[in-house]
Amino acid sequence: MDRIIHRSYVHFLFGTRDNKPFILQPMQKRLWSYMGGICRRMKMDVHEIGGEENHAHLLLSLSPHISVSMTMQNVKSISSRWMNDTFYPEKRIFRWQSGYLAHTIHQSELSLYRSYIRNQKELHEKTAFETEYSRLKNVIRESNHEIETRFMKFNGEPIL
Repeated sequence: MDRIIHRSYVHFLFGTRDNKPFILQPMQKRLWSYMGGICRRMKMDVHEIGGEENHAHLLLSLSPHISVSMTMQNVKSISSRWMNDTFYPEKRIFRWQSGYLAHTIHQSELSLYRSYIRNQKELHEKTAFETEYSRLKNVIRESNHEIETRFMKFNGEPIL
C-alpha cells in the first residue's frame, strides 16, 4: 500500500474587505472555531487560529492533496458565507479581501507562531494590521522560506 508522508506548516494571514472591522469580539471565538472545522474537514491539522476585528491568522499543516490556493478559496468562501448567514443575514456585508499571505515555517517555529497568533489583541494595541502585514512580509522576503503571496490592498493600494 502506497502512503504519502507529508508535513508542511503554513502560516496564513488575510484581511476583511477594505480592512473593515467586521469580526467583532463576540464573533471571533465562533469564527475561529468554524474555520478550524473547515480545515479539519479538508484533512488538515489546525495548530492555531486567531486574529482581530479586521483580519485572521491560520497556522495549519496542509493536506498533501489540497493546494495553498484551494485551501484559501475554501476557507474564505465558506467562512464568509457562514459569517453572513450567522451575523449579517439582512445586509450580507461580510467579505474577505481577495489577497492573502501564506508562508511555510519550520516545525521548530510552531510555538513561536502559535504565541504570535494568540497574542494578537496585545500586538494590535500597539501596531496596526497594515504595519504587521508589511513587517511580516519583509521578514519573509529576507528569509529563505518559501512564500506564496497575492496582492492585498489597504486604502485601495496594493502593498505587495
